[in-house]
Amino acid sequence: MKKILFCFLWVTLLFSCKEDDYFAPTYPILDQAKQNDYDDKAIKNYLENTYITDRGKITSSKTDVNNDEIENRKLADLNPITLPSGVVYIMIPDAQPEDGITLGADDYLSFQQVGFAMRAVETDGEIKFANEVSFNNTIDGSGIPLNDPMWYHVPQSVLDKAKENNSTEGDEARTQRSYYEIEGFQEAILKFKSFDLPNEANYNMQGIIIVPSRAAFGKDPHYNYVGIGLNDFSFVFNFQLYRAHPRTEAEK
Repeated sequence: MKKILFCFLWVTLLFSCKEDDYFAPTYPILDQAKQNDYDDKAIKNYLENTYITDRGKITSSKTDVNNDEIENRKLADLNPITLPSGVVYIMIPDAQPEDGITLGADDYLSFQQVGFAMRAVETDGEIKFANEVSFNNTIDGSGIPLNDPMWYHVPQSVLDKAKENNSTEGDEARTQRSYYEIEGFQEAILKFKSFDLPNEANYNMQGIIIVPSRAAFGKDPHYNYVGIGLNDFSFVFNFQLYRAHPRTEAEK
C-alpha cells in the first residue's frame, strides 16, 4: 500500500511540473569571478587537447581514426582569437569561401554544425571541461543544415507571445531576447563569411566558436533547450555556414 501511495505521489509531482521545467545537474556553484577564471582556464586546456579532422570536425584524437600516421591539427595551432568578451573563435585555414557572403547583424543563417555545452570543473588539481551535453548536431544527426535556431535569433512572435502571457505567468525573463539567445555566438559568427551551398552539399567545417558561460546564459534564467539547466555552461560550436541572406519580415 505504501508503494502504491508513493508511486501516486511521484506521478502527481511529475505531471504538476510546468511544461518547460527541467532538471539541473548537481555541482558546486561558483561566484562569478571564479566561474570566469575556471571558464578561461578550461578553454585554454581545451585548445591544447582538442583537434580537428581533415574535414574540420572536432575530435579528441591526435591522429586520424583510420590512419595513425596522419596527425590531426590541434586547435591551439590554428590561430585562436580571443574577443574582449572571452569568446574564442577559430577560422580553419583553407576552409573559408573564396567569394563568401559577408554577414549582416540580423541575417538569416543556415549551417551545418556540431554544438555542445560543457562545464568548467576542477579535477585532480586541473581545471578543464566536463559534463558534456549535446546541444545540436546536424553532422551526426539528420545531415540537413540548421535554419536560424532560436539560440541565434528568437522570432519576434515568440517574444510577443511571452509578453501576452506575462500578465498571468509573471515571468519577465521570458519576454527578453537574452532568455533564448547566446550572445557570444552572435558576436563571433559575424567574423565569418557564408558559402552559398545547397542542403545536399557535403560539409567541410570552416570554423569553431567557444563561448564562455558569461557570454552564454551565465547564471540567468533561460529557455529549456536540452532538458537540463545550462547555467555556468560554456558552449562549443563547430560549423560551416551554408547560406545567409537578409532577414525578411516573415523571418523576423
